Formats: sequence, C-alpha cells, structure tokens
Amino acid sequence: MGYITKDIIKKEDIIEPAKVSLGSNPNFFEINVTKKEAGGDNGDGDETELSNIITKITRLDLGINADYDFDDGNTYLINATPFYIEDLVSGERHYFKGRPDEDFYEDLGRMDIIDADNYNGYSVYPMTNMFDSNENMIYAAMSMQLCMVSHPFFVNNNYRVWVDEDTDPKTVQIRGNADSTPFKIVYEHEMHPSVFKTETITEGEAALSNSYVELSFLRDIFDFVYMEIGGKGTVANSSAFSILDLSTGERHYFKGKPCESYINMLEHMGIEDGNVYDGFNLFETGYNEDNLEITTINLVYCLANHPFFTRNGYNVSMIGDFTNKLRIRGYANSPAFEIELLNASFSPVYAVQKVRGEAPSPSPSVEAKGFTFEVIDPAIDESKSKITLKRETDETSIELKGTKTRDKVNSTTFFLDEDKSISAENIRTCMMQHSSLSSNFNISVPPVEKGNRLSNGSVIHITAKGIGKAYNLTVEVADPTFVKKEGQINQQEQTDTLLGESDLCEVQLDIYKNTGIPLGKEGLPSGGLLAASLTKAYYGRPLWFDVNALWSNSKIYSNQFLTAAGWCDAGTVQDFRFVAKRFDGCNTETFFRSDVFYTLTGFCRNLNKNNLDSYIYSTTENNVVKPLSNCTEFSHIKGQKQYFNFVLSHNPGNVSAELGLQYTLYTQSGRKLATQVLHNIPAEELHVVNTISLSIDALSEAYPATGIVKVQLWCNGHVVSQAQTYKVLPPHLHKVNDFAFLNALGGWSSFNFGGDHQTDFKTDGESIFKTQTPDYTISSEIESVFNKDVTEEFTAYTSPITASVADWLKEMSASPAVYELSTGRYVLIDDLNVKHSTKDDLFTLQMKYHYSDSYNARIK
Repeated sequence: MGYITKDIIKKEDIIEPAKVSLGSNPNFFEINVTKKEAGGDNGDGDETELSNIITKITRLDLGINADYDFDDGNTYLINATPFYIEDLVSGERHYFKGRPDEDFYEDLGRMDIIDADNYNGYSVYPMTNMFDSNENMIYAAMSMQLCMVSHPFFVNNNYRVWVDEDTDPKTVQIRGNADSTPFKIVYEHEMHPSVFKTETITEGEAALSNSYVELSFLRDIFDFVYMEIGGKGTVANSSAFSILDLSTGERHYFKGKPCESYINMLEHMGIEDGNVYDGFNLFETGYNEDNLEITTINLVYCLANHPFFTRNGYNVSMIGDFTNKLRIRGYANSPAFEIELLNASFSPVYAVQKVRGEAPSPSPSVEAKGFTFEVIDPAIDESKSKITLKRETDETSIELKGTKTRDKVNSTTFFLDEDKSISAENIRTCMMQHSSLSSNFNISVPPVEKGNRLSNGSVIHITAKGIGKAYNLTVEVADPTFVKKEGQINQQEQTDTLLGESDLCEVQLDIYKNTGIPLGKEGLPSGGLLAASLTKAYYGRPLWFDVNALWSNSKIYSNQFLTAAGWCDAGTVQDFRFVAKRFDGCNTETFFRSDVFYTLTGFCRNLNKNNLDSYIYSTTENNVVKPLSNCTEFSHIKGQKQYFNFVLSHNPGNVSAELGLQYTLYTQSGRKLATQVLHNIPAEELHVVNTISLSIDALSEAYPATGIVKVQLWCNGHVVSQAQTYKVLPPHLHKVNDFAFLNALGGWSSFNFGGDHQTDFKTDGESIFKTQTPDYTISSEIESVFNKDVTEEFTAYTSPITASVADWLKEMSASPAVYELSTGRYVLIDDLNVKHSTKDDLFTLQMKYHYSDSYNARIK
C-alpha cells in the first residue's frame, strides 16, 4: 500500500517502508510532497528531526592488542579504543577511551605487558580482558554506554544512550530529541580501524517527553542494628524499591547489595548481612555515605539496562558529575510508572520527585480565515441587496440579490423576509447552491443565546476549508445598511507544493517492474517495464493507491535448485519503483521518484512487521544476518538434501567480496572436529536471493564421528550469519523421503517425511458393447474399454517431531511450490493438517499429495 500526502505527517503515524519485504503482505511507502525548510536555509533540502535519528556504534572487537617495542624489548599495550564526540554547534570535543579494569591489569601483569597509554582528558570506561569473547564484548559495550549516558554532553542535551540487546555484536545506540545538539563521532586510531562501526538510522518515534522522574539518595542505605540475632550483629538494608508498570500492573524490584570491601568490613566487625537478595535486580553500593555517587552510578547502570526501561525507550542518567541524583525520562509513548519505596519504617533513603515540563509548543500552522455577514435591515429596497462573491481562481463572479416576490427565488435570488434570522438562512441557502462555494467554504448561521434559551441567529459565518489562493474570497456589498460585513479571506500562498495555486489536481502513479537494478547498487533508479498507471484526484487530503495486487498475486520462483551443482538464483524476488506525476489540466510534472523496492514470494501474518532487513547481508556494511528460513535447527539423514538461502546486497563499486559457507563439525557430545569453508564464489556472480544444496554427506564421510553440523554464511574470512544446525541421525534407523518447498520468507527449505508411506491408486472407466460377428474367437471383445480415469494420491507420515517443527510445517502446507526430491516432481498438497496438543511432547503429521501430471495423460 502506498500513499501520497501533502503535509509532513507526525512520525508516529507513519509506517516505515520496507525496502525488501514479502510479497503477499502490504508494503508501505510514503511520498511527502512538502519540503520542510530549515531556519536560515533556502529550502533546497529536507530537514530530518533529530528525534527520529539513531546513531549506532557497534563494537567489532575489544580494540586492545599487545606488541613489542623493539627499542627496549618490552611488550606494550596497544589501545585502539579512543574516539571523540564533536559538538557541531560549538565545535567542542569530548574524548572517550576504554581502559583495562583491575582483573585485566592482573592478566597483563602475569604476561609482562605494560600499559603506557595516556588516559588524561578522556572519559574512561572499563574493559575486562584482552580476549574477544562474547561476554567481554557485551561488558565493553555496556561499560561504554554507562560512560556516555552520564556524560554532561548527552545529559544536558537529553540524549538517550542504551545497549541494543537484540544485536550481535551488541550495539550502543544514541537518540536525541528535536532540540538536541547535533554531533559527529570521530575515531582516532588509524592502526586498528575495525574496533567500531558507526551507523545512522532513522526511525519513526515520538520526541522525548518533557516530564521526567528524579531519584536522589539522601543518605547511606545501610543501618547497623545493635541487637543479637543468632549470636551476631546484623545490618539493615533500606535500599529496596519497586517500579510499577501502570499499563500492565507488572512490578519490578530493585535492591542495593554491599560491595566486596563493605562485606569484608562487616565480617571484620562481626556483623552479618542477613538480607534477602533473591528476586531483586541488584546494584552494587559504595563503601559508605561519602561514596553515594558510586552507588548512584551503579543504580543508573542497573536501571538503564533493565528490560522495562530499554524496551520502553527510557533514558536513565545521572544529573551532573559525582552526584547522588539520577533522572529517568521517557518518550511521549513510554508507559507510565510509579516508584514505591519498600522501607518506610526506616528514615528516608530516597527522595522521589516527578517533574512535569511545559507541553511542547505546537507546530506553527496557518488558520483558515473567514468573515461574517450580519443582516441589519431586511426591509431594504431590492436594488440595494446585491452581494458579489469572487474567488481568486475563478474567472466569473457569483452575484446574489434579494427579492420580495416568492416566485422570483432561485439559485442567485434569495427572499427578503422581515425576520432577520430567516433572511440570513435564505442568503446561506442561496450560497450553498453554488458548488464552488459549498465545496471550499464552511457557511453557517450559528444560533445565539438569549437568556436561558437559544434563538436563531442573523449572522452568516464563512470560513475557508483550506489554505491558499484557491480559498481566497473577495466579497462586495451594495449597501452596508443591508448587511454588515466583517473580515476578509485573503491568505498567503498555498504551502502544499502539490496543489500549488489550484484547489484540485490529478496525481498519476506509474509503477515499473524488472528494473534490472541489483539490491545494494547506488544511484538514481531508472528504466524497467511499465506495469501499471494509477490515477486519482488530489484535493489536499492523504491519497492512497493500493499497489499490493501487483506482487501479491504473482508467485514467482525458480526450480534451478533441483539440479544446480552450486549457488543458484531462488527466483523469488521482484523489483518495483514508483514515479508520481502531477497534472493540473494543462501541464504534467514529475514530482517524485522512488528508490527500488524488492518483494520476495513469501508470506507472514498481515499485522506482522513486513521487513527483511535482518536477513539481508550487505557486503558494504559487513553485517551479521539470519539465514532465509524461520527454522534453523534440523535433523539430517544420509542422502537427504538440505538448503541454505540468504539475501545479498552488493555494490561492486564499493567493495570486492568472496562469499561461501563455513561448515563446523562436532561430535554428538559437542566436541569440535573441524571447520571447512566451501562453495566460494565472487559476490558479483550471485543474485539477490541465493540458494545452495549443502554438502553435509561428503563432510560426514570425511569425518565419520560427525554428529552435529553448523552452517554459516562466510565472507572474506569472517562468519557473517547465524548458524543453521543439523543433527546427523544414523541412516540404518531412518529412511529418506524428503520434499523441498518454498518457505514463508522466499527461500527453499526441505523436510523429510521419514515415517510410513502409502499409495492410493484408483481407476474408474467407461465401456462400450460391440456386436458379436461370425468370426468371433474366445479373445473377441463384446464389452471393451472406452476410457479410463485414474485417481492417484500418496500419503506420507513424519517421524515424531516437536511442536515447533510442526508449526514450521504450516509453511509447507501454505506454500505455492512443493517438490518431491526423489523424483523431482512438482506436487500438490491435498491435506496437511497441523494439529497438536500441549499434552504431548512429540507429534506425527500426515500429508496427502498428488503429482501435477496425470497417470494416463488425461487432463481434466
């Protein structure tokens, strides 16, 4: 579905267009014909609000290496993590750098590695050790996020900084509001450029709300209790509080826990910490009341990374440097919450303050102007009752006049009644009979209040329904003693660049397909086969074109994968682009050209997000993607065919790339056997959607102990996709009867129906009778076959499968293309009902199918 609109729509109302999506579900794209001019600019460029910009920083590795200094023979630490944030308004720079923590320094000391790096002038965040494990990468990302979220530049400009838990590797993301100061990120280390990757994305999300909650520590959270419990003194912890989600009623509990030095001190004093910490989200506390800023920092880190705050877009930050106060600010659509302190019996530890800022100023808009007629003397002479109305875009005027003769009333003549309110209604009725007035202006006679009741009014109100020259109206009154006129509709030029000076125009949307432009190629798209031209009238309201039918009814695919020896084109992609034109009755003007949109033959639920970005590997971005399948764990039997699919975005002018698949072989117990990279091919020789038959059997023969195989996309020496995992089953216990089908994402998948298999072959025929002739023999035909109809249906059963695999087979049942791999035949599924119960752990499904060709070549 695409739409054209005249104004800048609120971002929360826009459904972000997906450049690559599934063909059977709506693909939204938006044409905005109004340019938003930046202050002081000439209006040549569009301005994007900061509230919709997210800066993503991805840690590609820890950025810590060691090397020899050949001058003195020592081994020194190489730190490639420094970068700075440059304030684009003031030019001020803010420097950041990662620094080894205490455990890291202990590791360095054991290896005689010296850290001679300079940390003065940097905002420093800790890193745990020099090995690029996934846990340490997460720690580094979260440390960097905590350092940035408390930095004055991000705090003062209301930036939200958080770690995206859904990405791997984890990314630190930064979002500002409309008033935030713009900035850029510069990485300083040239010797090790692959530490970070920065990406700027635009999302449709509301700006930060002006309301926020402040939480401050008033004192230390621990009280010594001088009483004997079990023969020992104890300590009271008054730090517990809860966050109540007012939208769901869900409650989240938080509590401070003593740091290690605090616990050691308590043990030295013979004091026991008998507090319960299970069920709480814990933050480590400082040593005493003098270190409340440490406790505050840890609480900020705890809250900022809690799912409630990350999921709902809250910004949690300290207020200033080395303070005991933090601030929680949400977006306009973030759910409301309450903080409840759980230790009311103790003297207050926290102060909670809700601060409500002023409501954001509404966007400036031009109000529709209008004027009024007040009937003064309806008994005036007919010749003095003339009223002339003229629109600026009309060539002729509309002249209305009054009469005291009932038979003379028509579309331009109104009756002059002695009652002023009736005469006013008569004038209004006369105006409403002219379509140019009634279509573009609101004309009414409001009642008036007299005492405790309403009476008919005698004042005619006329207001424009829109803005621009098309709604400019000039009015002349022959005699002001008849009607009193106030106001004038004479407005500024239309801000709708599509309408211009007209109140109506025609919009034509030309849709092109088969452009021949591969996904990822830069440049303005052109060419392609004109698929359709849709035309609608535009009068200043959002205009919708339903373009789904162009791809939703076209189930394209290729069966090359059945016989291909290597990579092949899945054939499931279609590409489209859109050109919008304006026609004003004389001139035709092109005002919009879209990028190329790609749709894959697939399906999902209509209300699900229809965007395949997470499945598209870009050689330019070198991102980590998902294989093109909703199922990534399979069983494998020798002789079974398995497939791997992915979507490629490649611009040959940017980077050269060689792609392949990395196979990692394990035993059944998980011991790694070997890693091999196969099927290498230059990116230029691949397609948008690529499919290959895997070589699991050949590798299993080379490594007979193989029990598990993980397959991942590989590019230029690195793994760039999540894994498809295959558990190898013994062939003597299972049989192969596998089928390939077009899955819901537009790739090819296979499944083995390893259970029983049966055939139902039935015939039905017609016969004719012949006359018995004198030369008959025992072999003569008296009754013979006239024709035969054959009904052939096959039934296959699965081996016991899990509920998740049964749900995945819904895709096979709904697929437009299924092939029996043993014969290579296209088959039609007659019955594959996916039905399972939570009472059982394993299920067996039955599939009935038949071939597309008839047994006796009779096509009905």
